[in-house]
Amino acid sequence: MSKNHLGEAIESAVEKTLNAATEATSPHGEEYWYNLKTGQVERGQQSAVTSLWGPFKTYEEAAHAMDRARERNEAWDKDGGLL
Repeated sequence: MSKNHLGEAIESAVEKTLNAATEATSPHGEEYWYNLKTGQVERGQQSAVTSLWGPFKTYEEAAHAMDRARERNEAWDKDGGLL
């Protein structure tokens, strides 16, 4: 392998590694979050994580997050705190 080809191979490997690291640490673009402050669903992590509940796989799951929490709390209360 010539010096130029070796340099190009190294640059390519570094670029792939950086891209993979960026994808692994970037906000979840394909997941949905329930914003506790606004009551709205966000696609991807758009707000501060301290304001969000999730992630959820679908918009519908995120939209009904509070309903599910309420149902679970009611079930917990009925069972005396035991599920």
